Amino acid sequence: MRIPPSFKPNELTDEELHKAITDLVQVVAQENPDRLIIDNFSRFAQFKSFAAFQDAFIDMLERIELVDTTLLFALGEPANDNARNVIEFIARQVTGCIHVALDQEEPTSSRRLLTIIPNIGHLEGPVADYWDLAETVSENERYLLEQSALQQSFEEPEPEVPQPAAVEEPVSAPEPEVIAPVIPAEPEPPAPEPALGQPFILPTMQTPRRLSELPRRFGSSARMPAYVPTNHAITPPPVPAQKPESILASPPPPTISHTPVIPTLLGSSLPSFENLSSLRQEEEAAVEEVLQNEVRDYTDRAAFQQVLEHQFRLRDQNGHSFLLIAMRMDRGEGKKVRPFDFEFILDLVTDALRNTDSMLVNHDRERLVMLRTNIGAEESQSFFTELMGQLRKEAPQQAEHLLRSVSAIVVPDGKPFKTAEEFLAYAMDRP
Repeated sequence: MRIPPSFKPNELTDEELHKAITDLVQVVAQENPDRLIIDNFSRFAQFKSFAAFQDAFIDMLERIELVDTTLLFALGEPANDNARNVIEFIARQVTGCIHVALDQEEPTSSRRLLTIIPNIGHLEGPVADYWDLAETVSENERYLLEQSALQQSFEEPEPEVPQPAAVEEPVSAPEPEVIAPVIPAEPEPPAPEPALGQPFILPTMQTPRRLSELPRRFGSSARMPAYVPTNHAITPPPVPAQKPESILASPPPPTISHTPVIPTLLGSSLPSFENLSSLRQEEEAAVEEVLQNEVRDYTDRAAFQQVLEHQFRLRDQNGHSFLLIAMRMDRGEGKKVRPFDFEFILDLVTDALRNTDSMLVNHDRERLVMLRTNIGAEESQSFFTELMGQLRKEAPQQAEHLLRSVSAIVVPDGKPFKTAEEFLAYAMDRP
């Protein structure tokens, strides 16, 4: 796509430039091409405010993720610090960059030094190699000529204009010579004309060639897949619906029988101290399971605090281990947080919850606390590793931005906090 000369971004406001980018995305969504190449994207980046450009560019990426189209932006070498900031920001948001430079040894040649700089979703580092652009350009020119000739072969020929008959110049008659008289032979009878109604046979015409019989440069015209298969809209994983706990009805009273009751010794009917300890543990486990199952409304702070207070009591009684992970969106100075960043992080964390885990969420303040029972602090690293891997898998183009936008703290066994209320006030209420 070439930007027309009539498009003058220096005469537009930031809002009008933002709308121009939005209109571009709407055209891409309507046409749904495999690839879109913009020869000079820097004209879309001439915002008065760099922060306004950042918001517009991120908004464009969010909208374009819904379309399976690979975008390629062409930008010139930065001439000042503002242009350099624009290029560095774009480079951090895209899948990769290709830097094209002249051959220092032969600047007038058609060779260029191409440096491929992968970014998000790639493990290999930058790769640099020389590329002769003349071969690529000549191949494209031949392809365009073939397509033009192919199109012309199927166009209807223009009617031929009859040319006037050439008039021969008169030739002077030769002088007569005296010759002997010649007796003319009798003329042969003329050939008989064809009978009336006899069919007139036209000469055979060349059968026109079909489009499928003509040579094709790239074979089938089937739609090619996009270069980068991601960027589609991220569908949050569904939160598994909590099955309502079945309410056990009280057992019916025992049927009165006439069988006499034989008394037993009192000592044999009482459990031992070991049995009392095991019953105590089973009772605590049952209470913990019930409390865990009740917390499925992740915005119910009172229910979560009740579960957390139980964990604090077990910690103080027998050294029970648990892990608290608090996360929030970092809206500090210089940080750009998009409207749906927290919801995306929340979906990934919800998907990583175990059956025994609990969570408290505050959507307005964009904060969450996750409770993981029966594990220590060393397990937090595996959780964050899994979370980052899932983030790069689900949104490779935005993974780095999202990772920089989240602040997290890990609190093993709730220490140094003494109560659940004290911890929640620190994690959820503190500015």
